[in-house]
Amino acid sequence: MRGFPSTRFGTERHPEKVARGLMAVNIAAWLSAAVTAFFALVILLNPVPGRWRVSAFNAIATLVFALIPLLHRFGPLIAPLALVAFTYLFILWVISVFGTGGGTHLYYLTATALGILFLASSKNS
Repeated sequence: MRGFPSTRFGTERHPEKVARGLMAVNIAAWLSAAVTAFFALVILLNPVPGRWRVSAFNAIATLVFALIPLLHRFGPLIAPLALVAFTYLFILWVISVFGTGGGTHLYYLTATALGILFLASSKNS
């Protein structure tokens, strides 16, 4: 479909085994971008004063998540490492703003498991 990037974006120069892992990184990064974009819009529409700053930070996070597949050109481990590192920082920021009452701290478990899978599948074998 036109307008949507291919999951193979940036994986053309890598062996097929490594490219499959990088495609998973692309999917995870773009899903993260979609989720943060949704929350940026929802928070922006919230009438509570001062929430535009939270929405702006979510919009910046959306751009960072969406641009992570561009890092494949620097090596097969750079994009997965950047995705895991930025996800940890983003979760930390969300917890510092909204607290632990919503269970956001539990996403560290998911991020760790996905990070291990991404790094293992992107390793040159």
